Amino acid sequence: MITKHRAAPPIAVLACACALLVSSSALAEGEPEPKPERRYGFVLGVAGGLSLGNAVGNPTAQAERYDSAHTTDTGIALGYRATPYLGGALTDWFTFGLGGSYGVMYGSSTQTTVGLFLFRIETFPLYGQGGIYRDLGVNLDFGAGATSIKNKANGAELASSGVASTLGIGVFWETWRLGPIAVGPSVGYQHNWSDWFARNDLTLGIKATFYGGP
Repeated sequence: MITKHRAAPPIAVLACACALLVSSSALAEGEPEPKPERRYGFVLGVAGGLSLGNAVGNPTAQAERYDSAHTTDTGIALGYRATPYLGGALTDWFTFGLGGSYGVMYGSSTQTTVGLFLFRIETFPLYGQGGIYRDLGVNLDFGAGATSIKNKANGAELASSGVASTLGIGVFWETWRLGPIAVGPSVGYQHNWSDWFARNDLTLGIKATFYGGP
């Protein structure tokens, strides 16, 4: 019988709280907000790359949801993920946005896809240290969508999450800047789950962001 996945929501709340606490440390106590130097206003970004992960789940049919005889496991799977988003930068060290994410991974005989909407928070907790630290960021993603496992040979669906929750965390470095565009490497982990489905992937790739200001 597949394990139910009900413990993740408290993790999401804890992760969000930690992000806000870490972000607040970027400002010295009692000092006014400085004039933006690196990022402000409109934000358009996309992150993507190669993924390594696993998915395990059951069909959505009531009689098969928790029946181990109907459980499918992709084993180690390889693929890709792309995450575009649109939002705004409130300060040099805090941005937010709404977007989506789509990914596919291929196992030996199966493939797993995920498509979702998400809310994205990005913070630059060491911005106040100056230098390269101004461009070292951490992102948190929260959202919902759907994920499934299919037979790679004939496309038959073997398992489906129904509505799945999403929690993701990542680190990125805006290494290169060309005017309002910042580009650099990124790495992120995402967990998608419902009561009878779990999907996890680690994505290594590139993140590009357009900033409307300063």
